[in-house]
Amino acid sequence: KELERPCMKLFTENMKEFYESSSWGLDTGDKLAELRHENAKYLVVHENDSICAFCHFRFEDEEVLYIWELQVSDEYRGIGLGRLLMSIVEKVALSQGRTKMMLTVFTTNVGARTFYKRLGFKSDRESPRNADYVILFKLPQRKLRRSRISVIKSVVK
Repeated sequence: KELERPCMKLFTENMKEFYESSSWGLDTGDKLAELRHENAKYLVVHENDSICAFCHFRFEDEEVLYIWELQVSDEYRGIGLGRLLMSIVEKVALSQGRTKMMLTVFTTNVGARTFYKRLGFKSDRESPRNADYVILFKLPQRKLRRSRISVIKSVVK
């Protein structure tokens, strides 16, 4: 509950334009309901009283860990926080026996699509054609690539 307001603020700063230009529009009530969902799990990076980044995910079924949000504050982009959070989520998926990670990204969010592609996400067969969004998936891997390990070390120092 205490994270609700700062997470919503960061979400709005990053995503308002994408939602408002989509066929969905921005419904903050719906987004708050997603954030408050009883099965919602969070990874949060904060400095003092400010949230730098967060990842909101859920276990959708016995197979899938669905990533509902990955948000990084502008001032903390490019230092590996998103990659770090995604590598932790991947470890969580594996530890909980999930064999697939999924997420939805706006087609117009080129930066996020590039980021997820670099992490190994691919278009899911369930992804609709000619929509505002694409559904991506990745099969979690047990081994971390060397580049991920160096990012984790540099962020932790």
